[in-house]
Amino acid sequence: MFSRKTKPAIHLGAYGKHPGWDDHIDDIGLETESLLLAKQVLYVDGIGGQIDSGEWDKLRDNERLPEFKHVIIWKRGKAFLLGRMWSSRDGKNRTKYPMIACAHCLNIPLDWALMTVLPALEEVERRCKSTSSAEEIRDIMRQTLAGLRQSLGSASASLDDAKGMAFIDHLGLADAQEKLFRITYYICTRLARCLPNGSRQAKTDVTPGQIRLPAASGLTRETLAFWTQFLESQFGRDIPLLLALPLQESWLDATSGEPTTREFYSLRAKPEVLAIASEVPYSIDDEFRKAHQGTIQALMAA
Repeated sequence: MFSRKTKPAIHLGAYGKHPGWDDHIDDIGLETESLLLAKQVLYVDGIGGQIDSGEWDKLRDNERLPEFKHVIIWKRGKAFLLGRMWSSRDGKNRTKYPMIACAHCLNIPLDWALMTVLPALEEVERRCKSTSSAEEIRDIMRQTLAGLRQSLGSASASLDDAKGMAFIDHLGLADAQEKLFRITYYICTRLARCLPNGSRQAKTDVTPGQIRLPAASGLTRETLAFWTQFLESQFGRDIPLLLALPLQESWLDATSGEPTTREFYSLRAKPEVLAIASEVPYSIDDEFRKAHQGTIQALMAA
């Protein structure tokens, strides 16, 4: 059930490029500090920074995702943002920037948002692509927000159990302890935020770190829920966590700490450039394996 201490709330915003505007969309629904921050960090500094630097243009065709088509979760404190990003163009046919629809969810279970808000954002994308009218875009956002707020009366929802199978199977990690050790090794050595058996360092800094994880094809909600839960078990809930899942692809990028422009390079970079952590043959010693066996066993039981 929702907490009785704070009333659940949801806000919905949109920004980016659309044919209804000759340049960037006039902000729609950015009524909270978190939505304004998301536009600045994700769109202006993150995507804009990568476009201005030309780093994506340096990637070969086999190294670069051909388009934006992502789902994003950004957890910060007790609230989170859930967004959908897709390739778009403005009224002058410029195509470098995407369009983004983003929901700010407060005191709402993540499972409920994945079951309810995520499909609503998919429908927003479909409807936005079908019109070139700026006013119709505003109507779409108003109607979607009204529907989501009306549905807030429901309590909580749980995701399907991936048809009764352990979800780890769908990630291609079943009976593959070595791949799970690689993920744990990367988190502990490259991100430096975990200790054996799920205990955590009492670090207060928010230096960003990023890991690329395997994703289950066709199981967007389940993939996001699984890795969010696991990463929070390693980092705690006080450190910001940004997950970006390119739809119809086999990976997910997770950033701990406050992301900088650098972390958004991964949005268009394929595994030929940024490897999935479970596929990197790290040299892992016996001491590390013994210390983190509990983490591996917990993952395999998930």
